[in-house]
Amino acid sequence: MKRNKGFSLVELMVVVGIMGILASLAIPRFQTYQAKAKRTEAQSLLGQIFTLMTVNYNDYGTYAHNHSATIAAVADKHYGRTGATTAKCTFSTAGEWPSQIGFSISPCNSGVAKEMPFYAYWLQAVSDTAFTAIAEAPAGVVNKCKDNSLNDELSIDQEKQIKIRIDGVNCVVGGIAGITGNLPLGALSAGGG
Repeated sequence: MKRNKGFSLVELMVVVGIMGILASLAIPRFQTYQAKAKRTEAQSLLGQIFTLMTVNYNDYGTYAHNHSATIAAVADKHYGRTGATTAKCTFSTAGEWPSQIGFSISPCNSGVAKEMPFYAYWLQAVSDTAFTAIAEAPAGVVNKCKDNSLNDELSIDQEKQIKIRIDGVNCVVGGIAGITGNLPLGALSAGGG
């Protein structure tokens, strides 16, 4: 009798099952690492904003003033990614907060996904003695860490403390699980994950 060469249906189903199990383990881990990489952008740019605001404070004795206008008056304008496929990369007026402190994002090209930042950035609660800078994933942009979490938000204040809110989902970020308090800048990239 001649025996057919090839795989039986049972052997094929075993291989497909094994591949499914491996994929179910690998995809969530990949998404977590991808979210951590995107968060690194926010951490870096928030550090840049912190430095620029500190320089402004050292020059003028206040966080809320620059040589041509008050930062507080224009603080809540978003800069960076504004939607899934859009970004605000330029200023409509010279008085917008990024131009007041010298902040810029490069590359930043609206409509070209690979050349857009992952987050929208803005200043919030700027006063003479304090400020908070925010980086938030806008609606339609998934910087997910777990499940379908949206609105990944990081903030930094005048004390150089980063706070993280991940839509109520506790994530392992830089080896730290369930971040709810303050971290020094750089703590997110320390350790593994």
